[in-house]
Amino acid sequence: MSTSTFRFYSTFMPITALLPGVVTPGMSTTVFGKFPAGVSVTIGATPIAIETRRDALEFIVPRSLNAGEYSVQVSSAGATLSAPLTVDPKIENLTLTGDRLEVEGVGWSAGALASIWLAGRSYIPTRIADRLTVTVPSDLPYGSLAVRVAVGARSSATLSLDREAGRLAGAIALPASGSSLAIASSNSSIVLPAVSSVLLIAQPELYFAQTAALLGELPCRLERAVAFSLTVARCASVGAARVAKDTLEPHHDALEIRSLRPDQPVSPSDGLRTIPQAEGPFPGAGQWYLEREGIPAAWAMTRGAGVTVAVVDTGVDLTHPDLKANLLPGWDFVDNDGEPQDTVGHGTHVAGLVAANGRALGVAPLARLLPIRALPGLSGGSAIDVANGVLWAVDALPGRPNPNRASVINLSLGSDAPSLELQLAINTALERGALVVAAAGNNGGALNYPAAWPGVIAVTALAGPTLPYQPAYASRGVGLSVTAYGGDSTQDQDRDGVPDGILSTDLGEGGYGLRMGTSMAAPQAAGLLALGLARGLPTSNLPRLLAGSALDLGPVGYDLRFGYGLISGALALSRTPLTYAVAQDPSGRVLSASVVGDDLRYDLGNLPPGLTVTIRIAVDINGNGRLAESGEPIGTSQPQIVTTRTTITLPTIALSTADGSAVYTLEARP
Repeated sequence: MSTSTFRFYSTFMPITALLPGVVTPGMSTTVFGKFPAGVSVTIGATPIAIETRRDALEFIVPRSLNAGEYSVQVSSAGATLSAPLTVDPKIENLTLTGDRLEVEGVGWSAGALASIWLAGRSYIPTRIADRLTVTVPSDLPYGSLAVRVAVGARSSATLSLDREAGRLAGAIALPASGSSLAIASSNSSIVLPAVSSVLLIAQPELYFAQTAALLGELPCRLERAVAFSLTVARCASVGAARVAKDTLEPHHDALEIRSLRPDQPVSPSDGLRTIPQAEGPFPGAGQWYLEREGIPAAWAMTRGAGVTVAVVDTGVDLTHPDLKANLLPGWDFVDNDGEPQDTVGHGTHVAGLVAANGRALGVAPLARLLPIRALPGLSGGSAIDVANGVLWAVDALPGRPNPNRASVINLSLGSDAPSLELQLAINTALERGALVVAAAGNNGGALNYPAAWPGVIAVTALAGPTLPYQPAYASRGVGLSVTAYGGDSTQDQDRDGVPDGILSTDLGEGGYGLRMGTSMAAPQAAGLLALGLARGLPTSNLPRLLAGSALDLGPVGYDLRFGYGLISGALALSRTPLTYAVAQDPSGRVLSASVVGDDLRYDLGNLPPGLTVTIRIAVDINGNGRLAESGEPIGTSQPQIVTTRTTITLPTIALSTADGSAVYTLEARP
C-alpha cells in the first residue's frame, strides 16, 4: 500500500457498523469498516487488544468495565473515528442460602453504584469484592423469583431464581343433601387475597382561548378533556409539540398552568407478525388454542349472551360477517365520530378472539362487543384517547353518554411508562364494577402499563400447539395474573403447514389472519370472564375464580412467568357460590387461596417450608370475598408443618354445621 493510499484511509476510515452495539463485559465485539495497518482501539481511555480480520476488527470488552455508555475509538496516524457502545451488567451466578441472596457477575466493579431488583422491587446490596449480597424479604413470593442488577441507567437481563416452596393438598367431605351448614357469628373474617405528539396542559377552562391564541399558526389542534380538566394540544409532529411547549412555558403563571407535559404514547401489544388466512376450517384445526384452554366444554353451560365487552383498540371492522351481529354502537376517539372503523386489523383480530361467531369463534361467541377506536394504527397513539375510551366504556365520560355500559374492558395495548390519566380512568372503571383485562406486553421484560397497575387482570402469552412454551416476546413479572395462548407465527410445531399463530377475524382478503402477541392472549381472558358473568358469577369473585381455575404452569403455584397459570373454561363450570381452600399461618395471615373444584379437591402451592399452616375450607355464600362470616360454612384442618418440595395430602376436611342460622346445601356436581 502506497503512502498516499495509507493517508487516504487513515483520514477516511469509515466505521460501517459496530456489532453488537449493546454488550456485557467479556463479550466479543466487532467493528466493521476499511482500516489501514497499525490501527489501535480504545474504549474511553482504555487500550484494547484487537484481532484484525478482513474489513473488521474484533476485540473483547474488558471484564473490568462498568456498565454504562462508552465510545469505541479507532485510531491511526493521528486520525480517529468513534462509535457508541453500550455496556450492560451481566449476572453470572445466583446463590440463595436461606434468605441470603448472592449475585456474582460483571459490570459493577469498584466504584459502580449497583442495585438488585427482586420481584420488581429495588434493594441496595452489600458488596464483597464484585459479589453483591442482599437479604430476601419474607413477604416476597415463593416459587420463581425474578432477579436483575441495575447499574446507573443500565440493567442486566432478568434471571429466574427458584425459591423453594412447600405444598399441601387434600379433599373435603360434604354433608348429606339438605343438611344445615352454618357457623356461629364470627368476630373476625378472612379477607381473600386480590387476585408524543400530544401535549397535556393542566389549566382552568377559562384560559382555553388564550392558549389557542398563543399557539397561533402552529400545526396543533386544541380540545378540552373535561374528565381530567386538561387542555389537549394534538400537534402534527413531536417537534411541533416541543415548540408548543416552549411557547407556553413563559406564560405559566398568566394561564394558571399547573403542569405542561407530553402525553404518554401507547402501542398495541402485538404487530409481531401477521399472516392472512382465507381458507378454513377454523374451529378445531385453525383455533387449536380453544380446545387447549377447555373453552368448548364451557360452551355447554354458556356462550356469554347478555354480557358487554368493550374492545379499546384500533377499532373493529364494522362489516365483518363474524362480528357484525354482536356489535353495539361504538365511538372513535381518534377521529371523534361514531364510526370506529378499523384500518389496520389489530382491533378486529382482538374483537374476534372475544366474540366472533361465524367461521371463526371467540371465547364468548354470543357476548356483545362495544368497539372503541383509541389508537390510529400499529404505531400507537395517545394515552389520553385510551383513557377517554375506558371512561366512555363505563358511561363515565362527561358530555358523551354511553347507553351500553361494558362489564369487561379489554386493553390489548400498553406503554413502558405510566399515564396518570389512564390510571385514573381505569380506577374509575374498576370502581364502577367493570373487569379490566390488559396485555402484559411484548418486550420480554416487566409488565407494561396498564397491565402493571393493581386491579388490572394482566395476561401474558403461551405458545405451542404440541409442546407449550413461553415465547421470548412475552412480558411477565410482578403483577401478572394469568396466561393464555398468544401463539408464535414463526413456528410450525405441529407441522401442519400453518404457522402456530392465533387465528381470528382480520382485515384484508378473506377477512381472517394469524397474529401473535400478548394482544391475542388478553381477549381470550376477557371472553372467559364474559362467560363467567353470563353464568351469574359475581363480578367481585371473578378475578379470584380466574386465578383459582387456571391450569398451573412452571413452578408449583403462583409464579412470575405464568402467574396462576393457563386460563381454563372450568371457570364457567364453577359452582355458585364459590368454595375456597385457604392456607393461613399461625397469626392468621392468608398465605395461599384457591377455588375448590367440582371434584371437591384443592391444591395450595408456594407455601414457606418449615412453617406451621392451617387449611380452612369455607363457602362464600354472599360472594363478597370474605369467608367465615356469620351463616357461612367452614371447616378447619389440624395444623401442618410444610416441607420443602413435598406435597402432603391432608385428611379429608369436613364442613361443620353449627348454630343453624342458615341452611345451605353443597353437592358435588354430577
